[in-house]
This record gives sequence, C-alpha cells and structure tokens, in this order.
Amino acid sequence: KHNHTLQPIDQGLIAALKEYYLCQTFSQATEATEYGQTLKEFWNGFKILNVIWNITATWEKVTQQCINDISKNILKNVNTFKGFNKDSAVD
Repeated sequence: KHNHTLQPIDQGLIAALKEYYLCQTFSQATEATEYGQTLKEFWNGFKILNVIWNITATWEKVTQQCINDISKNILKNVNTFKGFNKDSAVD
C-alpha cells in the first residue's frame, strides 16, 4: 500500500532538485558563452556525463534543512515531527 503522506514530500524534493539542476545547467551555459562558445556549441557538447555530474552537484545542494522544510510544510499537523536525516547511503 502506497503512503500518500510521502508523495507530497517526494514532489517537494523533485521540485527542489529540478530547480537546482536548471540553475546549475544554465549557469554552465552562461559561463560557456562568456568564454566565446555559442549556445548551440554548448548544447552539442552537453553529454550524458554532464547530466550525471550536474545531478550529483544538484543533490549536494539539497541540504538537511531543505529536506526538513519540505517535510515540515507537509507534516505540520504532526506535533512530534523533528525532521529526517539525509540518507548517507544515497550520497
């Protein structure tokens, strides 16, 4: 049976990851154009390995506080909620 309370938490984490990922990638594109590369050249050179590196860098930006804030917003009716520990196995 799926826990529907966790689904909004998952959605919050996914939204945070997407935001950080887009910022990371667009920052790289901006930097590339500042060094004389066109956007087309940047995107043509953007490979799966770049995606993996950006996802890794993005996950590093998801802090314990970010996870707790998302959880507290979803679980604000639970009086004993103290937050989650970021799973070190995922790191």
